[in-house]
Amino acid sequence: MKKYAPSAIAAFILIATIAAPMPAEAKPWLASADGVEVDWASLTARFEGIATSGLADREGLKGLERTAWRNGYEKAGPALDRILHDQFVALGMQDHWQKSSDETLAKARDQVKKSVKSLSATFFASGAIEVSMEAALQAGFANALRRAGAGSRNPEQTSRDSGGGLILRLPANAGPSVAFWIVDPSGKVLFDPGRVSGAVLAQGSMGRWFRGSNDDELSRIAGKKSETLMVSEVRNGNRLVVDPSRFGRLREETLRALSDGKVALVGP
Repeated sequence: MKKYAPSAIAAFILIATIAAPMPAEAKPWLASADGVEVDWASLTARFEGIATSGLADREGLKGLERTAWRNGYEKAGPALDRILHDQFVALGMQDHWQKSSDETLAKARDQVKKSVKSLSATFFASGAIEVSMEAALQAGFANALRRAGAGSRNPEQTSRDSGGGLILRLPANAGPSVAFWIVDPSGKVLFDPGRVSGAVLAQGSMGRWFRGSNDDELSRIAGKKSETLMVSEVRNGNRLVVDPSRFGRLREETLRALSDGKVALVGP
């Protein structure tokens, strides 16, 4: 469907609000705040725009659709920024958030702004219109990953399709995060964002988030030869505690896949 150039502020999003538990079948991990729904499996945000009937006679249906698009974007923009701010705080980067002149951050926001598109438009008998809109979040997420140190110790690694990804089974207190640390019960770091590859930056996240269990769906992310690692608890929102001996037994191709973001994070 045709895209329209937005006239409001640009924003991108990270979110830590978790959705309600879903049935056993694997479903995308959805989180909502202020009228914006984030799909953490596809890394997209959806929201609606509405324009009421009085404008139709003056602008025509296409003009009314553009108005609904603009209204939806203007309403969603501040909400996206607020959610992003909360995630920067969770990653310990609240000072960076204050640097509004940062060119890298501004570029990421602009990329997300340009990705916004209309999915569908519903016209009502009253003359009003509702437009469903979607934004791709990879560019904004990639900026936060860089700020969290992603790729700082593994910048040259190239992705290889080993088919041996990783499924992380999460406890009830987990919430989606663009970056995470794998630690042992004492807090010793076993894996951190600095060890991920360029593939992670390209996809905008260290993994994709789901609820429930469905091997076919999870294998789309982690491959059919994936290994599973149980997370016993989550600390500080993004420190995933695992058994260090079990982590040490992961196959080499699984560790490589972890570095490349071939990770399905599955909540109950």
